Amino acid sequence: SGGTVRAASTPHWPRLLGFTGYLALMAASLAVLAWQPGVTALLFLGLTIFHFGMADATAVGAADDGPVARWGLVLGRGLLLLATAFAAHPAEAWAPFARIGDALSPWAASTWRPDLGQLQRLAVVGAGAGAVLAACSAVARARAGHARAAALDLAEHALVATVAATADPLFAVGAFFLGVHAFRHSRRLANTPEVVEPAAGQGRRLEGVDVQRRTQVWAPAAGQAGHRRAQG
Repeated sequence: SGGTVRAASTPHWPRLLGFTGYLALMAASLAVLAWQPGVTALLFLGLTIFHFGMADATAVGAADDGPVARWGLVLGRGLLLLATAFAAHPAEAWAPFARIGDALSPWAASTWRPDLGQLQRLAVVGAGAGAVLAACSAVARARAGHARAAALDLAEHALVATVAATADPLFAVGAFFLGVHAFRHSRRLANTPEVVEPAAGQGRRLEGVDVQRRTQVWAPAAGQAGHRRAQG
């Protein structure tokens, strides 16, 4: 079996209060999305650039090699994924956001939306900036004594940009999310003693993280289903 999952020791009420704040933030985000779907989509893309990049910078240790190494990788990685996708496939990349806006906003037809030609030109600039920032990060990491890590970063950057440029945007982002981003989060959790008890081997700890994830998803759903059956 996998690594033993640590039981949550936090009292229920503080956890529920924290979740209530999260729900309030989600409700506010939904309201802004309904009001200005185009602007909200661009804000989301900007946040995603930082989110994906910061997770990778932490995972590969760039955060320990100074601000140039860290922020060059953060912005370089995010831009090489998302800006490249929009530069190569602007209509396909924007289509999911347009559909979300149409579905959730009663005013979608009359609100501002980016011109795809302008968006593509901006994305080309962003992809170029991402390449420069990625190179600056690699140089800083090499100067910090991590030349091998810098070379691996550049290889990963090139792979991310190639997939973003040649594949369908949803596939490219989905593949990155599952194959890189989610995996690195799982690996970090697997090496966090507060989450999973130390066990023999990385694979067993990752299995423990997966058990916890499935428990958190399915246990509430099963409880709700049982409650509905009890009510008739």
